[in-house]
Amino acid sequence: MLPSSKVNLREGSLEEKLIMSPWEKWKRYRIVPCKFILHIILVVLVTIQISIPIYTTDIHVSHTQDAFDDTFFPDDYDSDANRESAYLITTMTQMVDAVKHMVEAFYSWDENSIDKYYPIQNVTGDYVYYPKWNDYLNEPTFDRHTEKKTFTLTNENPLGPFNETDKVKLYEVFMKMKEFVVTLQFYGYYPGFLGGVGKDRWTLKYTFDFSSRGYVSLTGGYKRKSETIITSDWLRIALDSLIIIVAVWSTVLYIRSIVVAYQIMVETRVLYKFCFRQGTISIPWEAIPFKSRMRFFNYWYILFLICNALSVVGAAWEIATELNLLAEDFWLNFSIGLAAFFGYLCIIRFLEWSKKYYMLIYALRAAIPVCIRFFEGVIPVYLAFGLFGVAVFSEYVPKFSNLFQAIITLFGMMNGDALIEAFHECYNVSEFVATVYLFSFIIFFIMVVLNLFVAIIEEAYHLAKRRVFETGEGPADEQSELNTAPSKESEEAAQETQIQSATSIMSDLANTQKAVSSGDESKWEGVGQTAEQRMEKEKEEVVRQDWKVVDNSDSKKLDEEEALHFMAPTKF
Repeated sequence: MLPSSKVNLREGSLEEKLIMSPWEKWKRYRIVPCKFILHIILVVLVTIQISIPIYTTDIHVSHTQDAFDDTFFPDDYDSDANRESAYLITTMTQMVDAVKHMVEAFYSWDENSIDKYYPIQNVTGDYVYYPKWNDYLNEPTFDRHTEKKTFTLTNENPLGPFNETDKVKLYEVFMKMKEFVVTLQFYGYYPGFLGGVGKDRWTLKYTFDFSSRGYVSLTGGYKRKSETIITSDWLRIALDSLIIIVAVWSTVLYIRSIVVAYQIMVETRVLYKFCFRQGTISIPWEAIPFKSRMRFFNYWYILFLICNALSVVGAAWEIATELNLLAEDFWLNFSIGLAAFFGYLCIIRFLEWSKKYYMLIYALRAAIPVCIRFFEGVIPVYLAFGLFGVAVFSEYVPKFSNLFQAIITLFGMMNGDALIEAFHECYNVSEFVATVYLFSFIIFFIMVVLNLFVAIIEEAYHLAKRRVFETGEGPADEQSELNTAPSKESEEAAQETQIQSATSIMSDLANTQKAVSSGDESKWEGVGQTAEQRMEKEKEEVVRQDWKVVDNSDSKKLDEEEALHFMAPTKF
């Protein structure tokens, strides 16, 4: 006799879990969709968590960087126009004046700046140079080995290695130079949006780069580190605490659902093996593919658990930052951003019971494999254009200075960005080559590749639409909205297909439990033998996709079909 079930199941409970959405459970049994409510609350809280810094530190950081640029760059530097490009220096006088201006502005800034910044230590200058620079002129090869000297730059000696009155020696210093890095450090304070005051440590590095020769390029780099919180934002701590509570609660519910799914899989395995011993099913449990057995579990739950874990990590880290236990870091913002990303992505899971709103997922499932194969054929052509552009234009056009830059430039052109500018820059090298190169790229990728990609997505959408709605898997009202006009017979067939597909395993389980409770094992004879009465189209399609049939005999196919319908897919 079959062992008693480990899962306490009332009549029809598994069937309801299989085919009923959270909204239907609420309407019929007033079962509150807790996982849905908690996830929406978590998404809202994480959104607020991300939005708060926009009104506090982000604006403060942006304004501070603008103040740094206007203060320490040369007077003719336009921060709005040159933010994404380097400031170019072509004479020794410009270089000396720029270094001197930077040092003098640092030591006088605490007296002149509107917002107060406090210097931490003296300015340092790292002079990286080629000690054997004479080989560049006298030998056929050049030794690129570098050495570094560090200078303390003060008001009395603001120039460091450039403090030379002899023009010949100053020229030698410039010829040896690879780069010169000026480092400035400040403390700054800023008010929080929800109350509290923060203290930042700013490290500014201004690099005079002469490695490529021709001219010196001046660029600025800024690093902000939160040192301490003078007074904590208790409202923000409360928000982070609430995020942790909601995320942990949601995690418990999803873990419970996974445990229930595992218990049901174990129950089904026991019933299946009993049917196999009775001879009603010909394929043993071990022969069923792992992918089919995993249908008991919902893979969306993995994303939900990742989202909850990241939310807890980000919120706990923020609390530790407010309490001066940890410092702010890039990975703090990364974890919070990733939590928000997965949080909004997981909302799609609650739309899967409505075919009308879940069409994006159906279309992507059909399109992604084709798109991957399509990209595999396009990438070699794309790289061919990129490498050609680097070989021909890299010395004259910054947009093609290296392969990575060329790939970015071509991608922008493919989407209609900076076309005219790229044409003008390449024309200065060779009008004929630039014309053939750019026109051939635009014609092939914009007129051919992009249109083929759109055609693939469109075909995938129509394929998903036909499969979901025109075959009867979707409700009748959704079919009418998608301009389908199913007959009464097709609607009845669609409903019958949905009911039979969803309740096949439930019927077997119900019959099994009745046989066990009555003690009559003879009732097992009919279990698992109704495969021929199930929808033939669906049966052939599922067997073809999920079962790798080696033996093409009719008996082998029938055995696999019986086992497959016993293992009907479930959703929890």
